[in-house]
Amino acid sequence: MNPVKYSIRDFLCYLAKEGIAWTGASDKRLRSYRIVLLAQAAEGQFSKAQVADKLRHVFDFYATIPLAMPFLNRNRKMKQFVGPEKEGTPITAVHVKKRRGSRGKQMTIRWTGADFVERASPKRPTPSYDDIERLLEHLRSKSLRQSDGSWKDELRICEGERNWLIARCKIEAGLRRAEAAGLSLWALAKALDKHRIVSLSLRDGCSPNPLVAAINDEDAQKAIIAKIDSHRHKGYQTFDVIVEKKGGGERSFEMPIDLMIDLLKIAIWKVRKKLASNWSAKGFNLDSDALFYSSKKPGKRLTAGAIGDISKDAFNALDIEGSGHRLRAYYLTRMAWLLWNQYLALNGYRYDVAVENQVLNRLADLAGHKQPGTVERHYLDMAQLLYRSKQNKPKLDAASEALNTLRRASVTLPSKDLRRIESVISALEDRENAMFRAMLDGLVARYPSPKKASDKRSATHLRPVESDNSV
Repeated sequence: MNPVKYSIRDFLCYLAKEGIAWTGASDKRLRSYRIVLLAQAAEGQFSKAQVADKLRHVFDFYATIPLAMPFLNRNRKMKQFVGPEKEGTPITAVHVKKRRGSRGKQMTIRWTGADFVERASPKRPTPSYDDIERLLEHLRSKSLRQSDGSWKDELRICEGERNWLIARCKIEAGLRRAEAAGLSLWALAKALDKHRIVSLSLRDGCSPNPLVAAINDEDAQKAIIAKIDSHRHKGYQTFDVIVEKKGGGERSFEMPIDLMIDLLKIAIWKVRKKLASNWSAKGFNLDSDALFYSSKKPGKRLTAGAIGDISKDAFNALDIEGSGHRLRAYYLTRMAWLLWNQYLALNGYRYDVAVENQVLNRLADLAGHKQPGTVERHYLDMAQLLYRSKQNKPKLDAASEALNTLRRASVTLPSKDLRRIESVISALEDRENAMFRAMLDGLVARYPSPKKASDKRSATHLRPVESDNSV
C-alpha cells in the first residue's frame, strides 16, 4: 500500500480500538489521534512532519468520500463530514490559498486543527566539474569581447574579470559570499608579508600597501611575481589569508598560488587601476582597501548580496541546477577527496581512525567551523565512497604497489637513485609531456616487470629453540 492508504487504515484501526464506527470521525477524534501519533514520533518511529502528513491524508479521505461514495447503504445517503464550522460538520475546515501551479480559481481546504510544520527545502545539487567550467567561461565572457574604447565597454570588461575571480574565490578557496565581499587588499599583503614577498612597515593597516603602490610600477609587479614563483618552487601551494567570518570574528583560509597571482595581476593591477583612475578623475571617493568594487556604486565595495546575485544569475543563464552557495559545496567535495588521498598516502595507504580524524579536522578548518560536524562527515563519506568505487580501484592498487616497491627498495638504493625516482614522478605530473612518457615506455619495455612481493613473509631474525622448560 502507498502512504495514503496506510494513513487511512491506521486511523480506521484506531477508531475500531476505541469502539467507534468509521463514520464517527470528528475534530475531537482527530486531535486525540494526533496525540497517539506524536507519542510514536517521539519514540523515533517517524518524524513530526509525517504526523502532519498522516492527518492530512485522513482529512482528505473524509473530505472526498461523499463524492466517491454518495450512499452509505441503499436507504441512507452519505453524510457530509467536512465543511466550515458554521455548517455544523463534525470535521471543520478553512479555505486556504490555491497551491502553486494550480489553475483558475481553484481553492484548497485544510483542517482547522492542522499544525504547520516547517519543512527543509530540498538541497540543490553540487555542480559537476563540467558545470564549473561552463560557469567560469560564462562569467568571464563579458571581458573577452573587444572594446570600442567607450567607458561603458571598459566597465563591462572589468565586470567580467571581477565576476570570474569572485567565482574562483568560492570554487578554489571555499569563501562564502560575505567573506568574498570582505576580502581586502591589506589581507593579501599580510599573507605575502609572512613569507617576505612584500614588506609591511606597520602591522595595523596604516602603512602604504605595497600591492597598491605597485599598480603603476611594472618592475615592482615583476619582482613580486618572481618572489611568488620562488615560493612555489620551495614546495608551497597556497598562502594563508585572513578573512572576516560570517557572524563576526576572523578565520584563515588557504588561497592557491595561481589564484593569488590572478588577483594581483587582474583584480588589482588591471581592473582596480582602470576603475580608480576613472572614478578619481570624476571626484568619487574610493574605498582604499576594497578588492572587488561595485560597478553601479563608484568607489564602493561590492556587497555580499550583489555577489550572491552574480552567481545566481550565472546559474540561471546556463540553466544549471545549483546556487552560489553550492560552489562552496563543490570546493569542500573536492578538498575532502584530495585530503583523504593525501593523508591516506602519508599513512602508507593503511586505513585507520587517525586518517579520518585528520581529514575531518582539516575540513572543519577549511569550512570555518570550530570542530568537525555532520557537514564534514558528509563530505568525507562521499570521498570514501568514491575511493572504494570500482573505477578508482585499479589506480589505488597501482599506487599501493608502487609505494610498497619504493619502500622495499629504499633500504638499498643510494640517495642519488631515490632523487632520480623523485624527478621521474615530478615529470610524470606534467600531463602534456607526451615525449617523456614515450621515452620512459621505451626504457621500461627493455626490462621485465617487477615481481610482486609475496604475502608470505619469513621472519629471518627469529631462530627455532628446543624448549623453555629449563626456565
